[in-house]
Amino acid sequence: MIRTLAVLVVASLVPACANHLYYEALLPSPRPLASRPIESVEIFVVSPPTRPHVTVGLMQVLEGNDRRGTQTLIADLRGLAAQTGCDALLITSIDHQRSRYRDASVEGACIVYRQPASSNDDPGQAPSPVSTAPEKQTAVVRGVPLEVRTGPFIVAPLLARVPEGGQVSVSAIVTKGWRQVRLPDGRVGYTSEAALGRASP
Repeated sequence: MIRTLAVLVVASLVPACANHLYYEALLPSPRPLASRPIESVEIFVVSPPTRPHVTVGLMQVLEGNDRRGTQTLIADLRGLAAQTGCDALLITSIDHQRSRYRDASVEGACIVYRQPASSNDDPGQAPSPVSTAPEKQTAVVRGVPLEVRTGPFIVAPLLARVPEGGQVSVSAIVTKGWRQVRLPDGRVGYTSEAALGRASP
């Protein structure tokens, strides 16, 4: 997918023997790019955001000698997206296979929204993800804390852990065994139906 890439060397992100990061610019950004907090970069898997956007570049991370796992690859790619100034990271490929001649890798696309959420936004502060899916019900967490992740897959970074007695708004839409949930502070994430069933009987 990714052709000849220019290596973006970032000392803080690429220590010796660590994962190797690559970025290739594709299209001009509709807004000036500036480094932003890593937690402000939204993560999407396979399907891009419905909000109007431009895919301004392609990204790839190859596993280094320390072999820290897929979750670290995704976190490193999100860090590269944050430094580049992407509003969102679209994960397009996760390759867990590694061999003598091939490293495990994660590929993605740098997404920049055509317009910020409001005129008060600045490049270092991304708008919070907003769910367009109907909210079916409010679930109260019982017993086991509910893990909410940034994307609908098990290796997505942990967004929050909702303790017993906490509440989340649960979407009626199911995506491959994952439900979108809204936290009390307005952040949107994903939790597996199995975890939701255990945490909110």
